[in-house]
Amino acid sequence: MRVEPLWLPVADVIEHNRDLVADTGEPHQILSQSLLESACERPRNIWHYMSQDDMPTLAVELMMSIARNHAFVQGNKRTGFVSGLDFLRLNGYTIASDYDRIFGWAIEGALIGPIPIGEFIEMVAQIIEPIQSS
Repeated sequence: MRVEPLWLPVADVIEHNRDLVADTGEPHQILSQSLLESACERPRNIWHYMSQDDMPTLAVELMMSIARNHAFVQGNKRTGFVSGLDFLRLNGYTIASDYDRIFGWAIEGALIGPIPIGEFIEMVAQIIEPIQSS
């Protein structure tokens, strides 16, 4: 029996953007609440309608949809990336501490090329592992 993942709330994505742009002095503003909500629903729809259970795939779909939908004035790619990692943590995965060294360029490469989406999913899969139950 499939177990539905915990989905990252839109409010958490908004908070990620607020924090990320505050770090750089950029403005926090939502351009489109509906585009943001649509981006956050994408992995859930893929899970439901395409029966996709692979957590790295669902996380990357969240990352990419937030980055592509451009619902914020600033920080869309950063917000997508952090939200995808938060989604993984929410669902019981730990993230390698040196992920930022690997991914500074990767989300951009997956968005506009030359990194194929499947390769980006593999990169994410390599930096996560399930939290061990005690």
